[in-house]
Amino acid sequence: MLRGNSHLKTNNTESDRVRRKRYRDYKMGGDKGTVCVTGGTGYIGSWLIKVLLEQGYAVHTTIRPDPGNKRDVSFLTTLPGADERLKIFRADLSDPETFGAAIEGCKGVLHVASPMDFQDNEPEAVVTKRAIDGALGILKTCLRSKTVKRVVFTSSIASVYFNKKDVDMMDESFWTDVDYVRELKSYVSSYAITKTLTEKAALEFAAEHGMDLLTVIPPLVVGPFICPKLTGSVRAALAPILESSKEERYRDQMGGDKGAVCVTGGTGFVGSWLVKVLLEQGYTVHTTIRPDPENKRDVSFLTSLPGADERLNIFRADLSCPESFGAAIEGCKGVLHVASPMDFQNNEPEAVVTKRAFDGALGILKTCLRSKTVKRVVFTSSIASVYFNNKNVDMMDESFWTDVDYVRELQWYVSSYAITKTMTEKAVLEFAAEHGMDLVTVVPPLVVGPFICPKLTGSVRAALAPILGNKDDYSLLLNVAMVHIDDLARAFIFLLEHPEAKGRYNCCSDTVTAQKIVEILSANYPEYTLPIVECLEEIEGPKMPGLSSKKLLDLGFKFKYGVKDMYDGAIKCCKEKGFL
Repeated sequence: MLRGNSHLKTNNTESDRVRRKRYRDYKMGGDKGTVCVTGGTGYIGSWLIKVLLEQGYAVHTTIRPDPGNKRDVSFLTTLPGADERLKIFRADLSDPETFGAAIEGCKGVLHVASPMDFQDNEPEAVVTKRAIDGALGILKTCLRSKTVKRVVFTSSIASVYFNKKDVDMMDESFWTDVDYVRELKSYVSSYAITKTLTEKAALEFAAEHGMDLLTVIPPLVVGPFICPKLTGSVRAALAPILESSKEERYRDQMGGDKGAVCVTGGTGFVGSWLVKVLLEQGYTVHTTIRPDPENKRDVSFLTSLPGADERLNIFRADLSCPESFGAAIEGCKGVLHVASPMDFQNNEPEAVVTKRAFDGALGILKTCLRSKTVKRVVFTSSIASVYFNNKNVDMMDESFWTDVDYVRELQWYVSSYAITKTMTEKAVLEFAAEHGMDLVTVVPPLVVGPFICPKLTGSVRAALAPILGNKDDYSLLLNVAMVHIDDLARAFIFLLEHPEAKGRYNCCSDTVTAQKIVEILSANYPEYTLPIVECLEEIEGPKMPGLSSKKLLDLGFKFKYGVKDMYDGAIKCCKEKGFL
């Protein structure tokens, strides 16, 4: 669909083909000339660049500025002809004057860049003003340039459809009714209003200034793409293949391009693996690490991950100062709160550790509420918030809680940790309920598998006790609930995305005895000296019940890994890092 008119007069006796050639020669220049494409990293913009280069044009394109200019644009720079005829400029619609350098010397401008806000992260008026100011600013730059012959503006079917007209076909005379769309309060309302008002403003400006401008109204755009992300329109078109469901629609609400997610405690075992998996799945990731003197901590195991250059931002924050998490959470649609004070040696009084975790978690939730962008928080609890309650059962579900007074009487080395985790999880659930906040908690057991963090983690060390000869840890494995690190990370993301996730979720794939663990290791790793199975029967310690994940499984989650996979990954990783 096309709106607007060209000011070039033509002879009606000429063929369309001849007229088109006369226009190219007269206005655009017989040598094709230079064309500017705004928004060159998107689906349409990048394909336009490809086709323009193929047709012999020189192309100027704009991309949004990014810190350190780390965005990967190799999918553009490797296009045939790009070395000689493609120039990339950084510009932002919030500052239309930044487009000046890109437009300079161009004979045509294809304006594709547009603010996209299907999640209503900003008020409609703010998004619309940015789009209108950006579009008109670009048109003013085109007028000043003295070289631009025509501007083609990208509108949308959203500027046509929403008008309460009961017709079977709409042509260019139809416009979306802005007041009607506001009443609908659809997730596309802000976008439809922005597109409609911006297109009208651009056409009016062009008419007032005698400018040659056309607007193009595309519907759902489908086909191949060179940009690295799966675009929203292609995802929608492939819904029958991708099994579009409530989960898929919720993911779209979380951000069509996956959006940004904050992972607190990104240098730990679970946090770093979460960062890895989120990047693999196309998310932008904000992660926090504790401040260190002179910022000398090595985080190369994070910054070297695939996708990290373009989509990973690292912030320094400490639970003792919850306000320090503000910058990391800003702009995020989900928060995976993993950071937690760990004190198995009871170096500090229980009350001190609990208060730090308590204040830190609630401070982060308050920051999420203030952000106006966070849709859901996933809080990391622990099996320690479930097990210790003196209940004589074989299996525990999410209704079981650790009895804090009972744990204090035990005076175990894990007592402070168990009390902290229990009280903090209860506090965040209560806070979320009071403030109408979308929050779920994940209760993992012993987490085992490969790791990217440089240190041998406590849970992997405990799991490898039979190989490492750590007899003090044998008692932990008498009857132990376990989960593979990758299953746990996938469960976090599953619960972040699933629209019906609520409350607590145990995340345990297997419960296994120490004898079974030794049998698996003996069969697959005969090079290690392992304890005799019969001797393990003499080890004293509490026989822990199983941890039921029925609630998680009923929601649709599937575990991929078994106990052997956990040990295979952990042992391989320990060998590579020199721990075995």
